[in-house]
Amino acid sequence: VILLRLTRQFLPDDPPRPEQVRRLVDELRGTLENRLRAFTGAEHTVALSKVLRQLAVLTESAPGRLVRHPDRLRRDKLAAWIPRLAVLDQDERAALPGVSRHRARRILAGAIVADLVLAAIGVEELEICPWGLREGLVFRFEEVYARAGGDAVEMMSGLFS
Repeated sequence: VILLRLTRQFLPDDPPRPEQVRRLVDELRGTLENRLRAFTGAEHTVALSKVLRQLAVLTESAPGRLVRHPDRLRRDKLAAWIPRLAVLDQDERAALPGVSRHRARRILAGAIVADLVLAAIGVEELEICPWGLREGLVFRFEEVYARAGGDAVEMMSGLFS
């Protein structure tokens, strides 16, 4: 939702004009640096996002060699793709390795956000979680519930019976 909103607000043209991309980067840079200061020096960073997973597929693949399940998103490779994504329209982005038609419009905003977040926290790569956000929330719920002494599986099965 956030990437869709950023795309609509800052990158309305398809492909976006260079000044639109610069405006998005400028807007996000200061905001992210201030808000993420507490996360600098993180030892282990994990991404739970289909957009980030698709960016990892894109950045790790090569002509004739599709990497379907990459385990990392590397900032240097991502940064190299941002200018390339910025000049492509939605249909051209959807034709790239790993980029779905559904996320092709917002993948540029996702790449910019990911690059700026990594820069703000001083990390050069993210581990790509094989699950999505919903699965991550379920695992987190289980962890919190277990700490409280409960059995989340038993509790959840009671919800659906």
